Amino acid sequence: MRYVQGLIPKEARVLQDHFESQAKSKPMGSKVLTIILRILAWIGGMFILLGSISMFKQTVLASILMLITGFIIIPPGHKLIERVLRFKFPLWLKSIIVFILIITFSFIIGDIQEKKQQSAPNHKASASIRHLTFNKKTT
Repeated sequence: MRYVQGLIPKEARVLQDHFESQAKSKPMGSKVLTIILRILAWIGGMFILLGSISMFKQTVLASILMLITGFIIIPPGHKLIERVLRFKFPLWLKSIIVFILIITFSFIIGDIQEKKQQSAPNHKASASIRHLTFNKKTT
């Protein structure tokens, strides 16, 4: 089937201005805001990705969650998810998912830090006991 231009007279068209309003460009403030948000997404995403690499030795689960979060935040990751899953990934959904992931890996990291702090006094106490017993044997 072929489109025939001018087939319907201009005065008989329905929704004459509908497509013309979509073709207009965005105002300058909106373009600047988009650029600023994209730069912030890159910066935040890269910090989270680098953090996930540094956390890999301590906890794998938190590191993987951070890796996923960073991938969702950066613009190429966002576009790849939209392409693979074949749906529009709106900003509100992206924000909710990122918020949930950040809360989740924060709790995991906090739990690991608590366990380290609880085991640290025991380790110091056992080292001092070993030191005292070693001193008794030598005297």
